[in-house]
Amino acid sequence: MPALQVGPGRQPIVPLPQGRPALPADAPRLARLGASMFAATHRPAFKAADLATYVGETLSTQRIAAELVDPANTFLLAEIDGALGGFVKLSASPAPAYVQTPSPIELSRLYLNPRLIGRGVGSRLMTNALTQAVYKGYTTCWLYVWEGNVRAIKFYLNWSFRPVGRESFQVGLSFPVALVMSRTV
Repeated sequence: MPALQVGPGRQPIVPLPQGRPALPADAPRLARLGASMFAATHRPAFKAADLATYVGETLSTQRIAAELVDPANTFLLAEIDGALGGFVKLSASPAPAYVQTPSPIELSRLYLNPRLIGRGVGSRLMTNALTQAVYKGYTTCWLYVWEGNVRAIKFYLNWSFRPVGRESFQVGLSFPVALVMSRTV
């Protein structure tokens, strides 16, 4: 990632990210960012061994590469000067019972380089994801968010997602609880 410039008032200046669909060649970069951000964010919700197993299984380069070529998934990424700033994944997967709309799509991942949180990159990715959902004919976007991820919950609330349910997941000996949030697109 290029060094951030400092502008008037010492505020970091971040160039506008360039958005594009992810390609299979992007799998290693997406896996690295996804694994590091998931682990950092969810560490309090998991026992260490469970977290390592989950990240190793669900955010490996091989798993991401397979997901990239699955037509049920859409990956969009944001690059700044060629460096990965973040990515979002939409999945045409079955919605939980709480999401009672005819045509829902899951926003299953939204990860950012931690240096870019609060700099508009997440908003750019969300705009692109919701636009893609509309383009593909979906009427609702839904997601799971760990209830301890307050920053993400606030972000989703600001984007008009509303809590519609709550689910606990067993991962080894860990039982993280996620909110189910949904919004129309």
